[in-house]
Amino acid sequence: MLLASWVVVIAFMAIYWTQALSTATRQTQLAEDLARRGIAQTSHALALQTETMLRKLDYVSEQLADDWLNKPHEAFRQAARHAQQALPEGAILNVGVSDAQGRFIFSALDPHPGTAISAVSMADREYFQAHFQTPRSPNHLHVGKPILGRFSHEWAVVLSRPIDRDGQRLGVLILSVSAKYLSRALSQVYTDPQDAALIVRNDGSYIARSHLIDQVLGKAVPRDRDFLQRPQQTHGQYLITAPIDGVERYYAWHRLPHYPLIVSVGISKAKALAPVTLAQQDAWRRNAIGSVVLVLMMLVVSHLRWKAARQATQLRVAHERMHLTLHSAHNGVWSWHGQGQAVEWDGGLWDMLEVPPADHQGVDGRRQTDWKAFVHPQDLPRLLQAWENYLTHPQDGVFAAEVRMRTGSGGIKWVAVRARAVERDAAGLPAWVVGTYTDITDRHAVDESLLIERRRLDVLLERFPGGVLMEDTADRVVLLNRVAMEWMGLSVPDKALIGLTHEQLLQRLDPQRAAWLSAAHPQERRESGTTLEVEGPAGRVLEIKRIEISDSDEPLGRVWLLYDITERKRRERHLTALASTDSLTGLPNRRSFMATLEHALGRAQSRPGTGCAVMMLDIDWFKQVNDTHGHPVGDAVLQELAARLRASLRQGDTAARLGGEEFAIVLEEMAPADALNKANAIRERIAALPFSTTAGDIRVTVSIGVALATGRLLASDVLSTADQALYQAKQEGRNRVVLWRPTL
Repeated sequence: MLLASWVVVIAFMAIYWTQALSTATRQTQLAEDLARRGIAQTSHALALQTETMLRKLDYVSEQLADDWLNKPHEAFRQAARHAQQALPEGAILNVGVSDAQGRFIFSALDPHPGTAISAVSMADREYFQAHFQTPRSPNHLHVGKPILGRFSHEWAVVLSRPIDRDGQRLGVLILSVSAKYLSRALSQVYTDPQDAALIVRNDGSYIARSHLIDQVLGKAVPRDRDFLQRPQQTHGQYLITAPIDGVERYYAWHRLPHYPLIVSVGISKAKALAPVTLAQQDAWRRNAIGSVVLVLMMLVVSHLRWKAARQATQLRVAHERMHLTLHSAHNGVWSWHGQGQAVEWDGGLWDMLEVPPADHQGVDGRRQTDWKAFVHPQDLPRLLQAWENYLTHPQDGVFAAEVRMRTGSGGIKWVAVRARAVERDAAGLPAWVVGTYTDITDRHAVDESLLIERRRLDVLLERFPGGVLMEDTADRVVLLNRVAMEWMGLSVPDKALIGLTHEQLLQRLDPQRAAWLSAAHPQERRESGTTLEVEGPAGRVLEIKRIEISDSDEPLGRVWLLYDITERKRRERHLTALASTDSLTGLPNRRSFMATLEHALGRAQSRPGTGCAVMMLDIDWFKQVNDTHGHPVGDAVLQELAARLRASLRQGDTAARLGGEEFAIVLEEMAPADALNKANAIRERIAALPFSTTAGDIRVTVSIGVALATGRLLASDVLSTADQALYQAKQEGRNRVVLWRPTL
């Protein structure tokens, strides 16, 4: 019988420890899975923000390249300053231009163009060679490796774009973006150096890092990184120890779909698993104590059986204590017997509370200190009330409570108290209760840590510069911040919305806002989600992103992110106006005029019998005006000429300044004779009245070349023929009109 009991105990302990090990493994795996899911979502969000930032810089570089081709030098310098001011201060270190030989011919940092930078060559730079390789690369933005600027003397990420005209590559436009600025933006989000965020190129070269940026600029990540080994993959995860700081981290990365960059986010493994590790260490300690106590108690039981010197009730108590020990990991036991009797605790309670034996035992070893004196005053009434309810109700259940107890050193420990009645009286009320107590301080610390993390998340969502709406896989609302409620026109408390289905939420919105969250609304696909731009309240322009959240193809729900892009749209419209208008005269520039001419030719081709006339105007002897009276007077003449041209045209006709003193006019549905008469009327109107300037009245004449297009001609061909007619008018003495007819 005794041998069988030992076999049962050993078998139970083997099963118990096997299950404990399995449980610890599952807990660790769950913590790792939660950490990986979290960084996967974070890296995806950071990749979306990086993509948006590069799109903005790409647009700025494209506009500046066009301005270089079509604007005077000072106007381009002004456009470069506007581009730098359109972004946060310090983001763009420099705007530069090099010619086709790599000579640096413009720098926004050079106050005297054409002097200090004329001898500087960029031909050896990677970004320059990328645009002049064979076969020639297309006209797109190139992201270069970080370099130490020759003028800014700061580390910069060079964004470059080729400058092409009529199929010829004339040079390269360069935007120098501060590497430290990009890294500071990451470090403001990832303040703990145990975590890391980085942006690298597809070849592994560092672009930015949240910490230790000075140690990685000019270097690349090791070639064994997951995203370098799998160039066809768009995202992934890996676990490594970073050589730069020796921290082992879980990393998640996303490859940008339109730019050769990779965004990677890493969190410390030790930090992510710390709560689970602490809980497991405590569990192992309690399990070990329980196992030792179990063995000791088995020895006691064996001794009692061999001696047969104890009464049956004592054996039953030992058996009940053994039973409780087998089914719970505890730090000690206690018992209560009969009404009016005090609770008896074993010595483990005082060891746990760090109370010296002299303070709780008399000379005969009996307890002298009341255990209630160690219970926190705020928890004692609740504990006594629960104990009274248990003793006065005949239910067959377990008594359980969690209270704070003060230690002998003045600290606080959380203790879980559990018990079960082993004997009941005739009325079914407990007559004999045996229980356990367990130190759960570490578990409460973990719970408090989780609560703090939840509060931090709530604060982050409230301070997030946009709206956030999150739903689970059952399409129920689990999170909605204040900004999202304001923009959606919701005035009820946010807690009242948690748990609503998607359809119930839509019913609380007006039709316009409900359409923002409708899956049937036409939207542009963006990776695993969709993006929509809408008109929001108070004249705002909102960008709404719907992102499906998943892990290894397992759906986890979805999130809507709402951003206020009003200021960005305003700047885009401003840049568009700068790109299509001549800043001096207010007339369309060459690029805008060519687009208008192409549309006019298209309409003429679709309506046979109609014609399109193009005029090229040039001010006669304009150089003498500038040389004699100065450029400010010359600019006034150009402005007055533009005003007279506007006054001379019909509604629907277009006048433009192509550059310098050269102007062009497109006249739709104009017969040859009418076009010639119109040109002479314009010439005479300009010559008839002197131009009033600060230098006095100046008489100005113009030479005009006229070209007619009725067939399938290109806009560049029509403009070229008008230019030839203008050249002929100048050769014949100026202040005249020459008509050119194409031979079809």
